Amino acid sequence: MNILVTGSNGFIGQHLVKEIKNRHKSYQLINGSRYSFHNNKITANLLNINHIKFLLKEELKIDVVIHLAAKMCTTNNNKDFSLLNENIKIYENLVLIINQIRPKKVINFSSTAVYPNMDGEYLESSEIRPSINNDCLYGLAKFCGENILDSLCEGIDIAHLRVSQVAENNRSDRVFEVMKKELFENNKITVYGNGNRISGFIGINTLIKKINFFLENDIKGIYNTSEYNLSYKDLASNLISKYGDQKSSISYIDSGVSSKVIINNEKLKKAEQKHGL
Repeated sequence: MNILVTGSNGFIGQHLVKEIKNRHKSYQLINGSRYSFHNNKITANLLNINHIKFLLKEELKIDVVIHLAAKMCTTNNNKDFSLLNENIKIYENLVLIINQIRPKKVINFSSTAVYPNMDGEYLESSEIRPSINNDCLYGLAKFCGENILDSLCEGIDIAHLRVSQVAENNRSDRVFEVMKKELFENNKITVYGNGNRISGFIGINTLIKKINFFLENDIKGIYNTSEYNLSYKDLASNLISKYGDQKSSISYIDSGVSSKVIINNEKLKKAEQKHGL
C-alpha cells in the first residue's frame, strides 16, 4: 500500500515509519517552513494554504492516510485559543488533501482528552464534555476534527483512534518524563493529588501494533486506544522499581488533579478478537 503519514517526524511518526517501511511505500509529511518534496519526504506546513496547493499538484496515489500531525498542548498554551484554532485549521486543510487524493482509508489520531477530567469510566459512546483541565482545548479540537472528517470526507472509511497518554515518550512535559527527570536528578518523585489520580496509558510498541491492526483490517469508527489504566502513585512506584534504588522516595502533595479517569478499551479488544488477534 501507499501510505501518507502526516507528522512523521514526531515521536510516534518515527516509530511508525520505521515499522511499515519494509512492507509499504510511505510518504512522510514533515512540518517545515519551506515546501519541498524529495525521496518521498514532503516538507510542508499544514497551516499554510500555499503549501497545501503545492502538495495537491503532486498528484500522489495514496491508499491510506495516517494523520498524526497536530498542534500539541503544553503548559504554556493550554488555555490559548490558537491551540484550538490551529488544530481545526489543520483538519480543514487535511480535508482538501483527502478529497483530492481519495484514499481508501483514513486513520485519524484523536485523543482521550475529549473526555472530561472527572471520575468515571469512559467508552466511545460517553458524553463528550472536555472539562477545565490542561488538555481542554486540545481535546475539543480533536473532537471537532473527528466530526469534520466524518462530515466532509464522504465515501471514505475513517477510523478515529482516541489515544491515551503514550508512556515514556520524548515530551518533557508529560508525566512519565517529568517523574523520570526528578528521579534522576533528586532520587525522588513528587506526586500531586496524593497519587490517587488515574489515567489511561499505552506503550509505544503496543500503539504501533494497534495502528498496524487498523492498517491491515477493514475497520472504521471511533476506538479508545489505551493499554492500561494506572494511578499516579503506582506509576511513580513502577518508575522507581525500574530506574531508582533503595534510597529513592515518593513525596505526596495534597493538591492538584485527583480524578480517576478510566478508559474502557473493550470495543477495540472485541474488534481484535473478531479478526483473530
